[in-house]
This record gives sequence, structure tokens and C-alpha cells, in this order.
Amino acid sequence: MVLPHPRPNKPNRREKLTTKKSDRKKSDRKKRAHMKSFEDKSGAKWELEVTVGVVKRVRAVLNIDLAKLDETLYERLADDPVLLVDLLWVLCEKQAQGRQISDEQFGEGLAGDSIEAATTALLEAVADFFPGPRRSLFQKVISKTATIEQTASKLAIAKLDDPRLEKAMQERLNAEFEKALTQLSSATSSPESPASTPLKRP
Repeated sequence: MVLPHPRPNKPNRREKLTTKKSDRKKSDRKKRAHMKSFEDKSGAKWELEVTVGVVKRVRAVLNIDLAKLDETLYERLADDPVLLVDLLWVLCEKQAQGRQISDEQFGEGLAGDSIEAATTALLEAVADFFPGPRRSLFQKVISKTATIEQTASKLAIAKLDDPRLEKAMQERLNAEFEKALTQLSSATSSPESPASTPLKRP
């Protein structure tokens, strides 16, 4: 006699909903683990993600196209912190609204090292927006631009530390000072003007 196989218990509706919520939470945690982030001066954490919707908002608000492989973007952001903060605000606005933080308060939280960290996180988030080969290309552009900037900074520091530069600056300062003294001396020793010279009577 062949016994029938027991039928597997089908999960009820509550179990299905619980499983879906659990899977959604796992997916959210995994997504957040790969999301780029930075901290402001107060230590508050801000997460950055570039999507098609974000690209459209940035185009509309700032006339910047994040979807283009623009090698000058890093330089523009490094040279213009106001533009950087405006761009970060577009990406973080929803988070800020949830924390009841205005755009002015958001900007006040960014200075010094936090600006550098935000720039790095932003460019990495932009790189993650691109698929495969284009992502690798943009990452190389970021790396190359950062290397050039670091090299330029080191060269500038080396020149400022060069004693020859200090000597040349001191010599130029001395020359300008001597020139100013000569001009002052000439002005004080010049003959009196006609208005101050008494007229001789015939």
C-alpha cells in the first residue's frame, strides 16, 4: 500500500507579508551599504545616490548634467564651494526636510574637511550612476584629476617653502620701500609753490 505524500503547508497571508517585509529590509540594508555618504561638521550623516530622477532635478535647478563624463566637474566643484553645496542640497533635500533642516542650515554644516569628504562622496556616487565601462572611465577621470590637483598643491607648497622665494620677496619688498622713501623725500624737499612764495615789491 502506497501512502500519499503529505502536502507541504502553504504559507498563510500573514507569513507572506512578513517574508516580503523581511526581504525588503534586507534589500534596503544592502542598498544602504553601497550608498555613498559623508558627515557634516556636527557629525550628521548624509547619504548620496545619483539616479535618473536626481540627474533631471540637477539639470533643472543648476543646469549641470551629471550624466555627462565631464572631467572639469571635479575642478569646478573644488574651485566653487557654493556650487558644491547647492549640488549637494539637491541630492540631500529630502533627507533635510525629514530632519527639518533648511538649505541655509545645511550649508552652514559644511566647511573644512567635511567639504572634501562631501566632494569625494559625490563624485563616487556619480561614478556609480554609470553602467560598467563608463563607470570605470569616470572613476579614472576622478582619480587622474585628483592626482593632478594633489601634485599641483605639493608643487605650490614646495615653492612657498623655497628660501629663494622668501629672499626674492624680501628683496622686492625692500626695493619698493626704498622707492617709496625716495618719492616721499623728493616731495618734502621740492621748492615752494608760487602761492606760498611772497611777491617781491618793485
